[in-house]
Amino acid sequence: MPPDEVGRLAEALDALLVRVRDARDAQRAFLAETSHELRTPLTSLRGFLRRARRKASPEVAGDLEDAERIAAGMARLVEDLLELSRGRLLREITPHLVDVGEEVVAPVVAEFPGVTVRPGPASTVLGEPERLRQALRNLVANAERAAGPSGRVNVGWTLGGGHVCLEVRDDGPGLSPEVEARLFEPFAPGPGGGSGLGLAIAKRLMEAHGGTIAVARREGETVFELRLPALDEDDESE
Repeated sequence: MPPDEVGRLAEALDALLVRVRDARDAQRAFLAETSHELRTPLTSLRGFLRRARRKASPEVAGDLEDAERIAAGMARLVEDLLELSRGRLLREITPHLVDVGEEVVAPVVAEFPGVTVRPGPASTVLGEPERLRQALRNLVANAERAAGPSGRVNVGWTLGGGHVCLEVRDDGPGLSPEVEARLFEPFAPGPGGGSGLGLAIAKRLMEAHGGTIAVARREGETVFELRLPALDEDDESE
């Protein structure tokens, strides 16, 4: 190849890299600005909900408490998006004893009408309940988009081998090899669209809890699995 062609190829590659870098920088700047803008109204919303719950009758106090909890989760999500825009995500967690079925699965499934549950055995892990709910919530939202309005989404969990495995199944069309290869990267759209951030955040939250996230195709279903270290009976008694 003549030197002038090599030079032109090098210039084209350099220009392409600059465009890719600029596009990524623009994504991060947009994400950071959007996160900042969402902080204030979410803070106000949480304040209004707390005040309303204190004044509410018992008949509606429970609904307001649920709304306040969801608003708190949204606020945490905004903070995580801001961290992602800066190229990092808070990894430290404050560990609590967490009942997977009652404190993680049940509250999340309640937010998604139509999602069914396969109850599992009593299972306890160490972690932050809201962070774990956030990871599962991101997977369920992703599964609903992938399955479409007529599809089915199911959540369940198992216990064995020292781990609790949370599974989110959907009967959508599945993942193409191109999508699956970048599934947990920030800004890489998943099946059914979306921002490409939910799965990336879920992966980092699992890593912060000493767990893992994986995806597989089984018998016409796409299965996302969150695997967490189980708390054994000896740990619970100490």
